[in-house]
Amino acid sequence: MSAFTQEWKLYSNDNNLKYNIRIFDFGQKMKTWRVGREVHSMPFQVGDSDFSVNIYPNGETKETKGKISVFLQNRNDWDVKAEVEFSMETKTMIFLEEIPSDRAYGFASFCDQGEIWKLLDSDGDVTVNVNIKLIWEQVTPGRKNANLLMKESKEDVQELKSEVGDLKGKIETMESSMISKLESLKFPAKQKSARSTPCPECP
Repeated sequence: MSAFTQEWKLYSNDNNLKYNIRIFDFGQKMKTWRVGREVHSMPFQVGDSDFSVNIYPNGETKETKGKISVFLQNRNDWDVKAEVEFSMETKTMIFLEEIPSDRAYGFASFCDQGEIWKLLDSDGDVTVNVNIKLIWEQVTPGRKNANLLMKESKEDVQELKSEVGDLKGKIETMESSMISKLESLKFPAKQKSARSTPCPECP
């Protein structure tokens, strides 16, 4: 999440993702931001590919000033094909396209600013919903191996954290036991002396 957005996602499977972006003070951004200034989402993954969403509150170019522009950014060094649906409340647009590596695809004129004003909430925020269905991706074998290695590394780290937590608990228990033993040695319990019984044969 950036300073401009609150973001959350929902997977239906590895190749289908619903990504939601709440943009704070969107009304103010439409009024004051220059053409070409964008709000971009955090990177996210669908399949083995990385994406982000770019939203221009006052248009991407001079030709689209006064409009909202939305794009899906392919952040990979390979091409992908995806079916993508952008929506803001009742306004929806869909494309099914191949997106070259390190390129974006979307709608330069998603809608007029005037259409969005009535969709803003009481804080002036708006939520952009993006549904992505990944059709195919040209993932290199090296990237697949790297992803698998990363997944295994994360699992190893979690297992190591668990083992460290168990070991820490055992050490704390041992320390407590040792402290108790040292205290008992330092302050031994006082023993009551037995009373001597007088010998009957003694004078």
